[in-house]
Amino acid sequence: ISEANTRGHWAKNHKLHKDQNLLANLTTRAALAGLPKEHPFKKVDASINIKIIRVSAGTMDDDNVRGSSKWIRDGIADALAPGLAPGRADGLARFTWEYEQKKCKRGTARIEIILSLKGKV
Repeated sequence: ISEANTRGHWAKNHKLHKDQNLLANLTTRAALAGLPKEHPFKKVDASINIKIIRVSAGTMDDDNVRGSSKWIRDGIADALAPGLAPGRADGLARFTWEYEQKKCKRGTARIEIILSLKGKV
């Protein structure tokens, strides 16, 4: 959901943010765990492109897509660069972030995450 102009109780918002962050982190860690030990994504200095695709019946403008993905972005980055303070890894220069939207039928929604190495397909 777009949170730019949404107001609500802080506890409800905190739970939503925490859940989004945890789900993105665990999903990314599970995907990485299935890769061989020497895979480039597991290297500390790997330059990685991360594309977050919001799939929903409605659309948002670009700044709302970015804002609504903030906690997801933090969870992904924390999984790719463990050991930093929570929420700090997404600012690393080795990560490039892209955002996109796709439409789908009402009642279904999802986030797609595409990882690729910079300069490689």
